[in-house]
Amino acid sequence: MLFRSRMASLERALLSPETLLSGLTQAGLGALSLAYRPGDYFTLDLDDPSLAGADTESLPASVIFSANRTGVRDVFVDGKRVVESGRHPLQDEIVREFTAVLRRST
Repeated sequence: MLFRSRMASLERALLSPETLLSGLTQAGLGALSLAYRPGDYFTLDLDDPSLAGADTESLPASVIFSANRTGVRDVFVDGKRVVESGRHPLQDEIVREFTAVLRRST
């Protein structure tokens, strides 16, 4: 009986993937001192190997626990696309500058 009582307490304490994803999103915004705006969202490539096989029910857990960055296709901030097809428009420039910094520091 004690075991069942502890298991029931543990089950009540566990968060669903949906609740966890929502909490992580809100905590991330709070940590960055940002507010959520309706035009902030991203799209996923459901054919990405890290998300393959996820259905509607398992998708939140797959996003939290197994999604790779390659699964993120587009990112919108305030309704404006800042990442398209998994690529930031300044990616080449960022990589060049980062490489230059690495070369200077060695």
